[in-house]
Amino acid sequence: MKKIFLVLIVALFLIGGSVVIFATSNESSSDESQKKVKEESADEKTVQEEQEQGHGDSPIKGWSMSKFKEVQNNFYGAADEYGFGEIETIEDVNREIIQMTSQKIESVKTRELLGGDAPTFPFTPIYPSGLGLFESTNNYAALTLDNLEYLQYVVSKLDLDKEINERYQGFLSEWKREDFSNLVEVHKDLLHEYANPMDGTEQYLEVDDYRLATKEEEEAFLSHYGIGSQY
Repeated sequence: MKKIFLVLIVALFLIGGSVVIFATSNESSSDESQKKVKEESADEKTVQEEQEQGHGDSPIKGWSMSKFKEVQNNFYGAADEYGFGEIETIEDVNREIIQMTSQKIESVKTRELLGGDAPTFPFTPIYPSGLGLFESTNNYAALTLDNLEYLQYVVSKLDLDKEINERYQGFLSEWKREDFSNLVEVHKDLLHEYANPMDGTEQYLEVDDYRLATKEEEEAFLSHYGIGSQY
């Protein structure tokens, strides 16, 4: 009987010891995990701070972080001028592309619809505000190589179907090569997708005489709105 009792005590001691050892090991593992999470969080915060200050690695290969921030904010003067608008969805990308490609679009019918002095302008003015949620021209980004590359980066980060992503990457790449043969078609298609016409602006979506602007027409557009250099 005494022998059995001693065996039970030893067994309980061993089991208790195992539990203590397990608990100690588990607490140690938990402490290490928490330490690792804190270190990773600190690293991410440091990277974010460096990027905000124009330092660190750029998300776009071959660019410095300062260049990335400059293009992102499109500094042509004051920090709040000529910057890309907030881009969180493909609709935001469409807005930016429509605005950006307006410098290369000419249309007699659009001028007639705008009325006033528009028919006599040396370029086709921007669309009226009633056609959609477009920004003021001091927030228009010029169609440049850097801006096109930045938009490609933005599109790649959006949650899009492969086919849609490839479509946008495709025509943006063509424009980077200065092949604008499909620009009018893309501009018109995106305008129809993005527009939300009000106050009788539906007629602008019926315009069918778009063409590429000449060099002189594009320069006049950019000069009038003070948007930036020609590409």
